[in-house]
Amino acid sequence: MGRVMEVFHIEDDSMHFDYFPEKMWNKIVNNFFIEGGLVFPEEIDTTKSLDELTDNDYKAFFAEIGYTVVAFDDNFSTSKHVKHTIDIPNDQEIGQG
Repeated sequence: MGRVMEVFHIEDDSMHFDYFPEKMWNKIVNNFFIEGGLVFPEEIDTTKSLDELTDNDYKAFFAEIGYTVVAFDDNFSTSKHVKHTIDIPNDQEIGQG
């Protein structure tokens, strides 16, 4: 599968760990920003083509749609790249520990 972007996002009371294969990055940018009409992040050079985007550009695009990029990995691994969800305890649950 090649390179992957490792990400997480928080939704409700859960933290979701996920990954995106490199072949999806351009499609996501295209669907959300170019065709979808979301405003480009300020730090993006709008004269670049999709093929010219860097890892930092992708970090900015994915941050704009709610993801935090943790790392880029050159080698996809079925044992390492597993979708995972962790429940985030609320203040009451933390105090009961």
